[in-house]
Amino acid sequence: MEVGKIIKTCRTEKNLTQEELANILFVSRQLISKWENGKSYPDLNQLIQLSDYFDLSLDELMRGDQEMIKKKDTQVKTVEKGKRIIIILVGIAILMVLYYGILKIQMNYLYRNVKMKIGKRIDFLLYNMKKIFNTMYLKYQTIIFLISLKIYLLQLFQ
Repeated sequence: MEVGKIIKTCRTEKNLTQEELANILFVSRQLISKWENGKSYPDLNQLIQLSDYFDLSLDELMRGDQEMIKKKDTQVKTVEKGKRIIIILVGIAILMVLYYGILKIQMNYLYRNVKMKIGKRIDFLLYNMKKIFNTMYLKYQTIIFLISLKIYLLQLFQ
């Protein structure tokens, strides 16, 4: 027997109208009508309420309606697939955040090392140029040149 027929039979045995049963279950009268006519099925919470109210087991309420069982099984599987997809997406997001963080740390380390090496080489170059200009007794021009070169190189590497 289908669930809708069982609901209708139990409802009429208790001398209830669709409206009264709907008020007891906190649903609309139209929904009760849809259940009884097989146009829709109660969800799991509503099935539990129905089985409690009519003093039937869930097995008695659902056993004969294979279509509803298949539909509920499909709904459960869909929810499980949705949960798996969400877990996978969260995992991918976590991996992306970790990857970006590690990449950023490595880029900062590389930038600091390159800047330090370039800075040391510029200082070495300037020191040697200063020695050359000093030996040629061009101190005034040396200082002006070194200052302008240092400003240019610092602007170049910033």
